Amino acid sequence: MHSSRRAGRYLWLWILFSIKASAQDAVATLHYADFLFDQKQYESALLSYQRVLFFNPGNVNTDCYIRMADCYAAIDSLHKSNACYDLAYFSTENDSIKDALLFKRIENLIILKEYKIALQDIYAVEISSATEQRKADFYQACIHYGLNDFAGSEHYFSILFDSTQAPDLYMRYKKILKELRHVNNLNPNAAMIMSIIIPGTGQFYAGDFKNGLNSITVTSLFMYITIRSVMAVGILEGMTTAFPLYYRYYTGGYKRAKAIAEERKNYRRARVYQKLLRLYEDYELSVK
Repeated sequence: MHSSRRAGRYLWLWILFSIKASAQDAVATLHYADFLFDQKQYESALLSYQRVLFFNPGNVNTDCYIRMADCYAAIDSLHKSNACYDLAYFSTENDSIKDALLFKRIENLIILKEYKIALQDIYAVEISSATEQRKADFYQACIHYGLNDFAGSEHYFSILFDSTQAPDLYMRYKKILKELRHVNNLNPNAAMIMSIIIPGTGQFYAGDFKNGLNSITVTSLFMYITIRSVMAVGILEGMTTAFPLYYRYYTGGYKRAKAIAEERKNYRRARVYQKLLRLYEDYELSVK
C-alpha cells in the first residue's frame, strides 16, 4: 500500500518536473528564435518558433504567431504571413493587439493587390487614436488607388497632406495629381481608332514612337507592294498574294496600338503611385 502511494508520488513529481523542463526549454527556444529573428535568419527562426508552439506553454502563442508572420513577410511569403496573423488575432483578447494585427494583414493584402479583401479588413479596425486614423487613411488611399477609384484615393491622400504644415510638399502633391489626371485621360480605344485611320498614330498618341514608326513604315511598305502587285499581275492575283500580308500588319498594328496604350497607362499610373508613396514618406518625416 505504502509502496503504491510512493510510486504515485514519484509519478506526479516526474510529471511536474517534465512540465517545468518543457516550459524552460520553450522559453530558451523562444529567446533563441528571437535572436535568429534579430539576425535576419528568418527561415531558421521560423523552425524555432514552431518548436516553441509545440511545447505550448500557453502565454507565448500570440507572440510566436506574430513573429512567425513577420518571418514569412520578410521572405515574401505573404499568404502564410497573413495566416499566422489570423492565428495571432484569434489567440488574444487584447483589442489594441488585434487592431495592430489587422493593419499588418492589410499591408500584406495591399502588396498582394488583394484590394477588396483589404478594404473589408480596414472596416473591421476600431480606430482609437489619431495615429491609427492616419494609418487607416493612408491604407484607404492605397486601396482605392489599386481599385482604380482615383477620386476616392485622392480624397484620402488630400486628408493626409496638410498645406499649412508643409506647403512645398503640398505643391508637389498637386503636381502629382495633375499628372495622374493627364495619365487617366489616355484612352486606349482612341489609340486604336487613330491607328485604324492612319497606322502608327495610335502608338504615337500613347508615347511609343519606336513602335509607331515601325507600324507606319511596315504597313506603308506592304501597301506599296500590294499596289505594285495589282498593277503588275492584276487585281485578283495581286490581292491574293500581297494584300493578306498588308492586312495582317494593318490589323495587328491597330490592335497593338490599343494594347500599348493600356500598358503605358498602367505603367504611368504605377509611376504616379510610387511618387505619391515617396511624397507621403517625405511628408511624414517633415512634420515629425
